[in-house]
Amino acid sequence: MSTCIHPISELVNKTFGYYIDIQNSDGGFPYNIKGAPSGAWASSGILWSITCFDVTNHPINNILARLINYLRTNQNNDGLIPCTIKNDMGCVDATAQYIMGSLPNIYIYKMVANKRSVDKAVQGLLNCVQEDGWGTKSTSKPMVASTSFALMALHSAKNIIKNSSNLESIIQSKINVLLNMQNDDGGWSICRYASSEAGTTALATLAISKCLPNILSQKEDIINKAKIFIKQKQLPQGIWEDVIERNLEFAVFRYSTPYCIAALSVANISYSNVEYQKSIIWLLEEFKDGKLQHKASHVDTWSTRDGLIALLYIGDILTKKRLISLLDYGIQVELEKKTLEDSRNLLQNSFDNFKQEEANRVDQKVKQEFNKIRTKFLFFQILFAFVLLVALSLGAVLLYYHLTTEQLLTVIAIEVTVWTAIVGIIFTNGLGKKYE
Repeated sequence: MSTCIHPISELVNKTFGYYIDIQNSDGGFPYNIKGAPSGAWASSGILWSITCFDVTNHPINNILARLINYLRTNQNNDGLIPCTIKNDMGCVDATAQYIMGSLPNIYIYKMVANKRSVDKAVQGLLNCVQEDGWGTKSTSKPMVASTSFALMALHSAKNIIKNSSNLESIIQSKINVLLNMQNDDGGWSICRYASSEAGTTALATLAISKCLPNILSQKEDIINKAKIFIKQKQLPQGIWEDVIERNLEFAVFRYSTPYCIAALSVANISYSNVEYQKSIIWLLEEFKDGKLQHKASHVDTWSTRDGLIALLYIGDILTKKRLISLLDYGIQVELEKKTLEDSRNLLQNSFDNFKQEEANRVDQKVKQEFNKIRTKFLFFQILFAFVLLVALSLGAVLLYYHLTTEQLLTVIAIEVTVWTAIVGIIFTNGLGKKYE
């Protein structure tokens, strides 16, 4: 029996190399193959797949600034990221992936313009929500997959936007819609009144796992039902059938297998589960030269994005066992835990840094305003004292010949007292002394 070693970290690094190689000069990524025009939807998904990992000090950072700038430049006026280029129909999936991909980078790169852009994207999602959730495009029929992406993005952003209470209510409202759409077989269909699909169920499971509070007792039952359905739909070779969502004017092809792997991971499937191992083997073997080839559509940029997301979740479930021997299939998978750390720690640190920076910024602004007021107040104090001295001096001159020596000395004493007070104000409060 031969043994193949597949360090997941090596796959991730090769994929990052693939991304660096195919990025276009405008900062975006081709819709399908190298050299094709950039597409905003494809680019936002790639941004999301990169920043799920801790890429500190990695060469991939060299392309992120240009990628973020490309997406920000092509963002529609309503805040949504378009399907292709600016002013094309706004895409909910692309906008959600842009939000999830940008959050760490706002703080890492201190890009104020990008923060405004993400706030605008969040508002864009809120403005196009419908009764049953979100459609793939802003005005299209609500779909479970797009609703799931939107919910995950809004949940990630709720800690940094101003109207968090309103946002939280929308998240809970649409999570309830999603819960009510779970079919009796444990799965979700692409929209209401259709048959359950494994890929759609996987995305709904990821959204519920992220957005539904753990204290709710039914959460475990809901996710467990979904896990059973996904396992039942797995094909013998370890994969799942892809999903095609059809609307009146367009169709969306969704790659199911990576998200089914991710959903099983969050559903706490045992890493020793034979069928789960089979899906992992398939995923690792399909990565070729840093990309996950999708033979049915040849849109390798999209499948590679989804594959990287799956690798992240695989890393989460297998970190307790560094070396997994899959003897039934003659393959040994070596895992490197540090390379596959979940971005939650990075996000938490980023949020903490951002909050501290915001607090410092506000405090600095308060200090500046206080110093302005203090300076103005001191100026008027001195001006009043000067006018008073002038008046006393003029009065003394006019009354000089009518004052007794004792009265004249009294006037001089008053002037000395006032001038002493002025000097005291200057040196005690000081024009140069500022609020600290």
